[in-house]
Amino acid sequence: MNSPAVNFFEAPQQPSTPSSIDALSRSIGLLSINGYVEGNPSLPFLGTYPRTHQVNGVIPQRTPVPTAWFGDSMEAAQNPFLEQRIFPEPYNYGGRFVNGSIDPWMPQQQDGGAGLENYGVHQFSNLGFPKDDSFLSNAKTQQGSMEIQKSLNSNDDMKLMMTYMKAVPFTVPLMMDQHGCHVFMKLLDFCSDTQLRFILAEIIQNIALFLEISSCRSGSKSLKRLIKRLQKSPMLAVLINILANEFYPLMVHPIGSHVVLECIDTLQPQQNELLYLKAIEHCLELATNEFGCIALNIFINHSKGPYRYKLLNSISNHVVYLSQDPSGNYVVQNVLALENPCCSREICSQLKGHYARLSMQKGGSHVVEKCLSSREMMKHVVEDLLNTNQLIQVARDKFGNYVVQKALQVTKRAESSQLHQQLVSVLKQHKYALQYGYGKNVWHAIENEKNAAVDHSE
Repeated sequence: MNSPAVNFFEAPQQPSTPSSIDALSRSIGLLSINGYVEGNPSLPFLGTYPRTHQVNGVIPQRTPVPTAWFGDSMEAAQNPFLEQRIFPEPYNYGGRFVNGSIDPWMPQQQDGGAGLENYGVHQFSNLGFPKDDSFLSNAKTQQGSMEIQKSLNSNDDMKLMMTYMKAVPFTVPLMMDQHGCHVFMKLLDFCSDTQLRFILAEIIQNIALFLEISSCRSGSKSLKRLIKRLQKSPMLAVLINILANEFYPLMVHPIGSHVVLECIDTLQPQQNELLYLKAIEHCLELATNEFGCIALNIFINHSKGPYRYKLLNSISNHVVYLSQDPSGNYVVQNVLALENPCCSREICSQLKGHYARLSMQKGGSHVVEKCLSSREMMKHVVEDLLNTNQLIQVARDKFGNYVVQKALQVTKRAESSQLHQQLVSVLKQHKYALQYGYGKNVWHAIENEKNAAVDHSE
């Protein structure tokens, strides 16, 4: 007989053996200030009972308590690109609901115990807060945030557990607050894998919410810390999948791009494979975007491994188009600054015959000047300018005159003296045309060079 299929979105049977963390979180609301279970000796307690609480001289026996259920491995996760939740819902054993969702870390109300009503009183009296203050409102203030972090540094396991239990329902508000994000990042250092799984599920179950967190300065900082925390966890793959799926909208956002760039800066190339593939796919769209070009340049500078060459090659193959774009020209300049021989040769080959036209454009003129700064490319650029009948037109252009001045400057080196002489000779043939408009700048450069040579000979 075939066994029935498992539905991860239905509550499973209660496990018979709770973990120590689950047992503690299950009973923590029933603890008094003195540290023993009030009213119900059958509840578990991780510690020793005081003599005053013995019943007829006998210590009460501990009994198992049902615990919340979570998938033990990432195999339990569903497809992250579907609308379904990635992680199964935790089993509700009487915990309270928060914003319509079950909070499995909160203790249930039982007769004779301290219960939920006194839970906050115990917590904030331990943390030094007034009884009527909520965790979230304190975490969102500078003083409250510092006090909570200080409490976590005290290495008091009980305070840590209570602080984390109270913080779980407010994961997203904490991440997006300028003071609360520091509490969230501090708590990440103490989270178990199960707790991290729950936090990740809360963040990525709604893509619109995930993008909102990423585009908030505090939320971006929180996600960057989470990425570092998950470096060696299989859960990282789930987060990378989400980032890859939302790669373009994140990269064109001035704050959201920091989340993706944190992965490139922190993780190994094999972990970032999906992000590299998306960068290659969207490189032209990013390069021609006002904010995307900045993020793409940082992505290129921090990238490693074989995918970096593929990305550079993709940009080099479209260098004529990108050089003429107001944003794309910055990406071409950045690639040229890397002085990668293969890329430089490909760019030089692609731009042959286009240097004069590019020199008379604002962005393109910067690209040509960058090419002239490279010894390997300089000769090809000057020869291309000399072989066109547009040299004088370039010299008289409001952008092109800077290119010609740069060419005169870089060809003065001994190994390029012949090119320099050819360039000066052609320009002198149009002396009168260069004495008006922007051409005056080129002619003054030639005259100053001549006067400097005379002074040096004397």
